[in-house]
Amino acid sequence: MEITYPAYELPSWQARALTQAQYDKLSLLCERYNVPFDPTHYRVWSDDASMTKGFAEGWVGGIDYAPGNDQGNRSTIYIGVEPNGDSHS
Repeated sequence: MEITYPAYELPSWQARALTQAQYDKLSLLCERYNVPFDPTHYRVWSDDASMTKGFAEGWVGGIDYAPGNDQGNRSTIYIGVEPNGDSHS
């Protein structure tokens, strides 16, 4: 699938950029939860990782929306998104 999302700078700990399907799923989830979307908030595992190969994972909206952080009652879910866009929470 062709990448059509805006380019972003990869954090040094990131294995690779999101696939288009991962970007689309995560941005949709952020929209549904009414939280900001930033692709650098998600860890993307390499395609040769021992588990979750190629998955992008993190709290929808970033770590600020994890339970107990400073967003009041606005906590979201921790999500894993496969390279094809299938998600698991």
